[in-house]
Formats: sequence, C-alpha cells, structure tokens
Amino acid sequence: MSVVKQKERRGRVRLPYRCKLDLRTELGIFKGAEMDNISMSGMFVRISHPVPIEGKVTAAINLVVPGSRLLIEIDGTVVRSTKEGLGIKFDNEFKFWAVLSTLAGFVRQSAES
Repeated sequence: MSVVKQKERRGRVRLPYRCKLDLRTELGIFKGAEMDNISMSGMFVRISHPVPIEGKVTAAINLVVPGSRLLIEIDGTVVRSTKEGLGIKFDNEFKFWAVLSTLAGFVRQSAES
C-alpha cells in the first residue's frame, strides 16, 4: 500500500499562533473565536459556527502581553469551512505579520524563563 502525500497549496509560511479574536461576519459577531495559525495571506480560525464559503469577515485580533494590549483588524474572505473552523484569505497582505512573529518569540521566551 502506498501513501500519497497531499501537496501543500499554501504559498506563505504559516505561524502557529493561538489567541482569542472576535470575528465579524454577515451572520453577526462571534466573540471568543480562536486563531490557530496565520500567514501574510490568511489564517485558520477555530469557531463552532458555520460561515458560508466566500463570506466576508473582519477579524479583530487582541494581542495581549503583560502590561500591553494591541488590537489588529483585518478583512478577509472565507475560502474553507469545516467542523473545526474557517480558512480565511485576507483581502490584502497582512503587513503586521512580522509583529506577530516577533511577539510569538517573545511570549515563548517569557514562558520558558
């Protein structure tokens, strides 16, 4: 029996980063959804509510570290919807991706200290 590997279709590096966010959709605002990973072109959000493919969304990402909080909003389109969550493609490149990458390293170092 041979194993067939599925080709990776993503064109950008994904950063595994979990944080809470609010997701504004055509169906309403879903508070407390969880971002699972993010790249410059999209993200995967764990949410229990289905959102239609091609639905427009705005993600309000709350980045919190001791003593500071940063709110980032980004618009996108649902390109995949599963029982685990949503694949969202951003309408424009996510220019703050480097901020998240740096923050993820900072949070990881703080946790290890």
